[in-house]
Amino acid sequence: MTRKGQWVRLIAITLCGLIFLLPIWWMAVSASRPPGEAFRFLSLSIWTFLPNNPTLANIVAILQDSFSLAIFNTAIVALATVALGLAVCSAAAFALAAIDFPGRGAIFAVIVVSFLVPFDSIVVPLAQIMRGANLQNTYLSLILPAIGNGMVVFLLRQFFLGIQGSCVKPR
Repeated sequence: MTRKGQWVRLIAITLCGLIFLLPIWWMAVSASRPPGEAFRFLSLSIWTFLPNNPTLANIVAILQDSFSLAIFNTAIVALATVALGLAVCSAAAFALAAIDFPGRGAIFAVIVVSFLVPFDSIVVPLAQIMRGANLQNTYLSLILPAIGNGMVVFLLRQFFLGIQGSCVKPR
């Protein structure tokens, strides 16, 4: 690619990124407006994206309300789910990709078939299981069902197989 083509590509990518960030900027500007002005600038003008009377009262009100607790809970569940899920799923995927053991194909088939079961159809039984284990209204009841994800195991297994295939030396 020529130097000019690289610059054109860089400018196009930058513009595309700015367009995708525009709604987030609009949200931040709307949050900094007084309550009566949130919907005043809906037509596309310069004042839609620039605050004319910025205030932090809305943000302070949100942080003093129970919303901050909800954000904190969400962060704990998300971080724990990702960390524990990645540890469990990567170990399972590596075992399915690298270790030859009896029943490996059957286990992989069950994991692939698990994609066909929508999560919505197992929510009620999961809630009953959590109730039976006295885990209602706990972080564990939100984290445990998300740790073993069949799609993640499948994707990581394919990744490990790709690495394994590229490391094999030709004879």
